[in-house]
Amino acid sequence: MKLKQLSFGFLFASTLLMTSQALGQGTSEGPEYDSAKKQVIELFRVFKTQDWKRLYDISMFSPAVSKTIKDRETFAVDFAKGVTNGGKDDTFTKVMSTLSETSVGLVIIEGKSAYVSTSCKIAVSGQKVPLVGIAKLIKVGETWKWDLSFTDDAEKAASTRTTEFLGQPVTESKSGNQA
Repeated sequence: MKLKQLSFGFLFASTLLMTSQALGQGTSEGPEYDSAKKQVIELFRVFKTQDWKRLYDISMFSPAVSKTIKDRETFAVDFAKGVTNGGKDDTFTKVMSTLSETSVGLVIIEGKSAYVSTSCKIAVSGQKVPLVGIAKLIKVGETWKWDLSFTDDAEKAASTRTTEFLGQPVTESKSGNQA
């Protein structure tokens, strides 16, 4: 049997788990954890279907960015332009259309922040590539939202959180172990 080494996303979640337990934070199941998981499942659906209006609904932006977004329609149009480089590059669109085998795992809640481990597969050159990542959510009222509020640079927020959310490839090392 191959020994499995965990990728960055899972290691990050594991580190958070140990830290949160040391600080007395929770990682057990319950309504709050289920709610966070459901929101990340919705986030996967949004990316798969490229429903950028819905992405607006489930995201939290910094106050400065919020002031620049006229409405969800404008956000959707601008986000679509951003991921296609103004319509010049449809790579992201094509890759997201191959998104499959999505799942969520461990949820760590620390105050108003939640970290949810993710995994999925995307097709690259006809091959399914497994990815593991982590979605960061923030509690707004009674709702978990995808946390894009950490910077006033909307492009940086979306790029950083998308990369974290989709994650890093799980690859085979020469010894046959996953790295």
